[in-house]
Amino acid sequence: MKRTRQPKKADPIFAAIERVRRAELACDAEGAYNGSRTGAFWKARSAFVRTVPTTPAGVAAFASYLHEAQTRMCHANPYLDEVDDAEAFAATLVAAVNLVLGSQPVAA
Repeated sequence: MKRTRQPKKADPIFAAIERVRRAELACDAEGAYNGSRTGAFWKARSAFVRTVPTTPAGVAAFASYLHEAQTRMCHANPYLDEVDDAEAFAATLVAAVNLVLGSQPVAA
């Protein structure tokens, strides 16, 4: 019997980044992050920081996107100004690095 290879699943972080980008653009088009589209932005951002990248390219995109978003803030508030989201980002980054490297979590 010939085995067929399963197609690789796409890294979910790329879709999460795209969703948060679209939500940011919608808020920018509205002219504020306190308008009718704000809820979608906060939801997309929260989902982004909780999406574990599954590939080396995904880990790089995850960290790069946060750096890009923080740089766009131009010394305003931190991009992750909610404590829960900041802690989720840190935990997700650790999980992603361990997953991609195939290593076991290391206690801090």
